[in-house]
Amino acid sequence: RVSVSGPDGTRTLTARHVVIATGSRPRPLAIPGLPPERTLTNENLFELTGAPEHLAIVGAGPIGVEMACAFARLGSAVTLVDVSSRVLPQAEREASAVLAEALADQGIDLRLGSRVVGYDAEDLGLELEGPRGAERVSGVDAALIAVGRLPNVEGFAGVVATGPGGIAVDGWGRTSAEGVWALGDVTPTAHQTHGANAHGRRIVQRIALPWVPPLGGPPVVPSAVFSDPEVAWVGPTAPARAARWHPGVLTDIRVDLASTDRGLTDGVRHGFVLVSAVRLTGRVVAATIVGPHAAELLPLLTYAVSRRVSLLRLQRMVHAYPTFAGAIGAVADEFARRT
Repeated sequence: RVSVSGPDGTRTLTARHVVIATGSRPRPLAIPGLPPERTLTNENLFELTGAPEHLAIVGAGPIGVEMACAFARLGSAVTLVDVSSRVLPQAEREASAVLAEALADQGIDLRLGSRVVGYDAEDLGLELEGPRGAERVSGVDAALIAVGRLPNVEGFAGVVATGPGGIAVDGWGRTSAEGVWALGDVTPTAHQTHGANAHGRRIVQRIALPWVPPLGGPPVVPSAVFSDPEVAWVGPTAPARAARWHPGVLTDIRVDLASTDRGLTDGVRHGFVLVSAVRLTGRVVAATIVGPHAAELLPLLTYAVSRRVSLLRLQRMVHAYPTFAGAIGAVADEFARRT
């Protein structure tokens, strides 16, 4: 039973299955002195009728770096602030380094290792505490808060098991309550749209075909950040790999896009393909791509991670010339030479 309150009062709905997909909301960040009319989140950002002259973005995660690139293209001066020492901290360090260099080349002012401590509405000054002490960024007429999101779990406490990341689910989207399912931002996994869609299909399968054995693990879900350049990755990142495998088990191979013929003709300065594979067998366990259309290049490596494909098998593939996908072939060739 689900109790729903609305304009017409409270209704009680009953069903054999209930799917919770209530999503998330921006994590609030109180900045002393910053008025509401100058405070933006991803929920009201797209209601702007014009670009701010100087936009400060607090948070250098996916939303932060995507919007930094977008507003820099729209002509805004952009200052990107984060307490972390690198942009996109959930990605590989090599990806963060290349992306930071590209953002700086676009004129985006990076203030890493810094936190916002206040705002002076009179001279539009954003006050920071940085590596060198107190800092001030002048002329900031709007601030985008992009420090993460909170799952919308209100009303479900005591009904299903919840934690800091949201409603706990298994690989099929089942919660701790029989007949109750959850997916998307309200859960700790699959926060991107394509991930939520994949988990949604599995929930539909279990509801519609309950007699089919629930075989197989959860899908391998890639991540993609549509900054400039794009950053896309699949599989465990370096800290997770270090916790799971001995350092001698894996080998990392990187090919810079600037060293490929397509990268040369397109003038690509920032980008690479990085693959982590089992040293002897070549089984692909993780991959990161930075560069033009990185998210479009990743599916082959996503398939390789999902199906435990070896780089030796990928080495036999022929890629059209000249394409960025040739960099994946170059990685496979390098592994074959090393082996």
